Amino acid sequence: LHLSLRRQRQMCIRDSLHTAKAVLKLARKLGVEMPICEMVNKVLFENFPLKAAMEELMNRPYKEEGF
Repeated sequence: LHLSLRRQRQMCIRDSLHTAKAVLKLARKLGVEMPICEMVNKVLFENFPLKAAMEELMNRPYKEEGF
C-alpha cells in the first residue's frame, strides 16, 4: 500500500508538470494573460526563485479583469 501511494504521488507530480506547460502554451496561443501560470512555469522549469516570483506577482499593477 505504501509503495502504491508513493507511485500515485509521483504520477500526479509528473502529470502536473505536463499540465503546467500545456496551460501556458495554450494561453499564449490564445493571447490570454495568465501571470500565475507564467510564474509557476518559471519556478518549475527556469529555476526562478519562488520568493521573487511571489514578489513579482504581488507587485503587478492592479487592473480590472474582463469577462
